[in-house]
Amino acid sequence: MHRRNNETFKNPLHHIRPVTVDLNRRLERHTTHNVTENEHRPKTSHFDVSKKSITDFQSNSTSTNFSFVNDDDYDTDLEDDMNQYRDHSCIGIYEHVCKREKIVPVGQYIRHYKEEELSMDFYGLGPKGMRAFIPSLTMNQHITKLSLVSNGLGDEGTIYLSYILRDNTAIVDVDLSYNFIAIDGAREICDMFKDNITINHLKLEGNLLDDECARLFAELISSTGRLYTLNLSRNKFESASGIFLGPALAENTTMESLDLSWNSISGKGAVALVNGIQKNIFLKTLNLAHNGLAGGECGRALFQAFKENTTLIELDLSYNRLATEPATYIGRGLVKNESLQKIRLTGNPLESTGCYAILKPFTAKNIIPNKLELIDLTEILVNLDFHEVYVQVTNRYPELHVLIGLRAPPRLLRDEHRLLPSPMER
Repeated sequence: MHRRNNETFKNPLHHIRPVTVDLNRRLERHTTHNVTENEHRPKTSHFDVSKKSITDFQSNSTSTNFSFVNDDDYDTDLEDDMNQYRDHSCIGIYEHVCKREKIVPVGQYIRHYKEEELSMDFYGLGPKGMRAFIPSLTMNQHITKLSLVSNGLGDEGTIYLSYILRDNTAIVDVDLSYNFIAIDGAREICDMFKDNITINHLKLEGNLLDDECARLFAELISSTGRLYTLNLSRNKFESASGIFLGPALAENTTMESLDLSWNSISGKGAVALVNGIQKNIFLKTLNLAHNGLAGGECGRALFQAFKENTTLIELDLSYNRLATEPATYIGRGLVKNESLQKIRLTGNPLESTGCYAILKPFTAKNIIPNKLELIDLTEILVNLDFHEVYVQVTNRYPELHVLIGLRAPPRLLRDEHRLLPSPMER
C-alpha cells in the first residue's frame, strides 16, 4: 500500500497523479544548478595562439595528433565521396541522361563510341533519342564520320543535332538521309555552319527539302568555304531551286561534289543551274540525273558550260528527257572540253539520231584528243547508221569507251541458287 496526499492507492501503476508544472520555477532552478556545477568544475587553461606557437603545442602533445577542421571541410568530403561514384565519361554521361529521360541507350553507340566511324542507321532514335546524345556526343572527340540514316529525326531532332555539331570539333562527315527534314531543320543546319568549322561532307538525301530550303542552301553554298561534298538528291526541288542554286555555284570556291539527282529541276531553273556550272572553277563531280534538263535553251547552256569549264571531271545527265536538239549541242561541247572524263546519258530519248549527233564531232580531222574516257549511252535504242560512227570513234580513240545497248537485268536470288551445283553433283 502506498500513501500520498493522505490517500491510499492499491496499485500506483494504474493511478497517475496530475502534474502541474511551473515553467518559471523550473527555468530558475536549471540556471542555478548549472552555475553551481560550473563553479565546482576545475578550471582549464585555454590555448592562446598568439602566445604559444603550434610547434610548441605539438611538442608537448606526444601521443595525440590534433587537426583544426571547420564545418565546410565535412561538406567537401561528402561531395568527394559522392563524385567518386559518378562516371563523367561519354558513356557514363549518356547512360545517366537515358536513365533520367527513361529511354533505352543505343548499344551501337556504347560499343563503338571510340571508333572513327559511327553508323546508327535505322535505329528509330526520333527527337527524344537524339536529345539524349547532346552532352555525350558534344564532348566525344573520337568520332569523325556520323551516319544517322532513317531515324525519324524530323525538324526537332535535327535541331538537337545542330546543338551537338556547333560545339563538336571532331566530326567531319554527317549523313542525315531519310529523316523527314523540312524547312525548320534546313534552316538550323545552315545556321549551324556559322559556328562549325570542321564539317566538310553533308548528305541530306531523301528528305522534304523544297524550293524555300534551296534558297537557304544557296546562301550556304555561296558563303561557306569548308563544304566539299553536298548531297541533296531525292528531295522536292523544282524550277525555282535551280534559279537559287545556279548563281550560288558560280560563287562557290570549295565544293568538289554536288548531287542534285532525283529532283524536278527543269525549265529556267535548269538553264540557271547549268550557267552556274559554266562559271564554277572548283566542282569536279556533278550528278543531275532524273531531272528535266531538256530543250534547246538548256542544250545551248550545256554547250557553253562544256566550252568554258575546265575543272569538271564527271557529269551525270541520265534520264533528263534529252532529245535530238540538245544532243547536238552536247556533242559539239564535248570535243571542246579539256577536263571532262566521264559523261552519262543513260535512258534519255536520244534515239539513233541523238546518239549520232553526240559522236559525229569526234570524227572530224582537226579535233584534238581530250581527256574523255567514257560516254554512257546505254538504255537507248540505236540502228546501223549509228553503229558506223561508233566504230569510227572507237577505232580513232582506243582510250574512249562508248557504252551502248540495254543493261542486263539484275540477277535474282533464285537465279543465283540455280547456278549452284546440286548436292548430288558435289
